Amino acid sequence: FRTFLKMVLKHLDPSQAVPRRVREALDILADGLMIIGLDERILLANTALSAVAGFEPQQMLGKDASSLGFRVHGIPMSLPWETCLELKSVISGVPMQIDTADGLRSFNVNCSPLTGNEGQHRGVLVTFDDVTLLEEKTLQLSLARDDAQAASQAKSDFLANMSHEIRNPMNAIVGFTDLLRRGLDINVDTRQEYLNTIHASGQHLVGLINDILDLSKIEAGKLELEMRRCRPHQLVAEVMNVLGMKAREQNLDLHHEIVGTIPETISTDPTRLRQVLMNLVGNAIKFTTTGSVRIVMDLPHATQPLLRFRIIDTGIGMTPEQCEKIFDEFVQADSSVTRRFGGTGLGLTISKQLALAL
Repeated sequence: FRTFLKMVLKHLDPSQAVPRRVREALDILADGLMIIGLDERILLANTALSAVAGFEPQQMLGKDASSLGFRVHGIPMSLPWETCLELKSVISGVPMQIDTADGLRSFNVNCSPLTGNEGQHRGVLVTFDDVTLLEEKTLQLSLARDDAQAASQAKSDFLANMSHEIRNPMNAIVGFTDLLRRGLDINVDTRQEYLNTIHASGQHLVGLINDILDLSKIEAGKLELEMRRCRPHQLVAEVMNVLGMKAREQNLDLHHEIVGTIPETISTDPTRLRQVLMNLVGNAIKFTTTGSVRIVMDLPHATQPLLRFRIIDTGIGMTPEQCEKIFDEFVQADSSVTRRFGGTGLGLTISKQLALAL
């Protein structure tokens, strides 16, 4: 039907009245269509094009075609019907856009010369193929592809980091255990130092495995919470006791502050809240070489029962771009951070999910 209609239109004389049956056939089409004369004024436009342009069909007649608001997409060139009028040849597949009440619409525009009964060039037939949805799908596929590639790269980086994180403590455990097994002449202090290193390496591996298991539980929706009353002062004191030695080793001042009045007890899962605080404070200590790390507790809103924990440090800080991706799985601020400070990039991912769960 469309092919036949275009054949009819190509031999239509724009200088004469358009037959009613042709007008009715044009209005059936879902694609926009117009005929313009040699002066680039619209002689005929169907309902589909009128709706896109935001006019009634009768209002379109006599308008300058360039005043409709269509613009060539990303290509510095004249409008396709102008080129068609000038060259008297077919112009196909020109990408154009127009702003409508429903948003930006995209079209592939095709132009064909029209001749009168005497064979003279009298105007141009212009058709508009709506490709808005196609472009949106193409963009979505492109974004999905980019996300998939980024996820693949992140997992590759994670596996590389994980092998490094596992290899170092395992080498320490195997190496110092082998020294102790040989029964060499080792004094008590040295033996105790070896045992401490083995213990610390084992603790590191246990923490690493726990992080992976927690992430698996969260992704599988099997994270279980045990909500009960607990004392926030006690939770913070426990975190400071565990991480205080590491802070002292780095000559950092680790302390906590209470701003205003906070409740003696709160309702939460103390194990999970402690885990979040351990991750945040541990990160603060890891990325701070001089200065201090503070844990600040307060009630930011007097009318809301919401206790806030802020971890404030004098460490290396982050750029806005790094802040946007620090909660992504297997991702750290950048590769230089991984090389310098180690880590797998799971701590903040788990902390965020635990905070949302609570």
